[in-house]
Amino acid sequence: MAYFFRMMFATGLLELLAVPASAQRVLPLDSVLRAVRQRNPALRQYDYRAQAKQAAVAGATTWEAPKVSAGYWMTPYNQRPIKELNNGQGMGMQMVSVEQMLPNPAKQRAQRDYLAGQAAVVQADQAASFNELRARARTLYYERIVLEKKLRVLDQSAYLLDFLLKIAQARYPYNQTTLASIYQVQARVAMHANDHAALYGQLRQRTIALNALMARDPATEFAVDTLLPTPPGTGPADTAALAARRSDVRGLDQSLAWCASASRSRPAAAGPILGCATTT
Repeated sequence: MAYFFRMMFATGLLELLAVPASAQRVLPLDSVLRAVRQRNPALRQYDYRAQAKQAAVAGATTWEAPKVSAGYWMTPYNQRPIKELNNGQGMGMQMVSVEQMLPNPAKQRAQRDYLAGQAAVVQADQAASFNELRARARTLYYERIVLEKKLRVLDQSAYLLDFLLKIAQARYPYNQTTLASIYQVQARVAMHANDHAALYGQLRQRTIALNALMARDPATEFAVDTLLPTPPGTGPADTAALAARRSDVRGLDQSLAWCASASRSRPAAAGPILGCATTT
């Protein structure tokens, strides 16, 4: 009897740990994917890198700032011998110089195209990373739905096991059942509690992983929407259509275009740089 109460206490404790879905806020799958897109740190770093590349593209055609310098010109360090020969007058002049570099338009265009190609590669990598994270979020979301349904089936079978155990214990004093049958039912109760704890641990693992993808507190509870939309039917596989839709393939195309742009910009990068200077 004490063993039975211990098993029922463990089962009841697991049921208390599982918060009912009606008391939690339902988080649809599209909201999960939107949160992953907006708050995931791995995707936000791509945004910052793309913004940095775009800012570099905007500054590729700017001119260098003019340089103004002042100092002494043709002035020896030791003025004493010169002053002795020139009746106390030294030697040297003061100089003010203004310099302005004139950019090479071809070189600037090549640099701008090179940086624009880098920005396109970063954006393509971001799309590919988002697709991977979205697939991971979808998998975790579906797995949690399946685990909740399994837990619901276990909860329903718990009442049946409790009923069978009560019947066996009530019939035992009248020699209508054996002690081995009671032990078998108690073993089933213990196995049920073990299965419930394992499934609940897997459910918590999926919840923590989803919260991590959404950059939220891992302990945040939410309910999943079991009414998922039916995925559209897919037609025959077409390599050209797959290449146009897959972000990783588009990323490879952007990388190849960037390499070709870098090769074309090398002759222009070797062009001369002119400047003008005025000294008074």
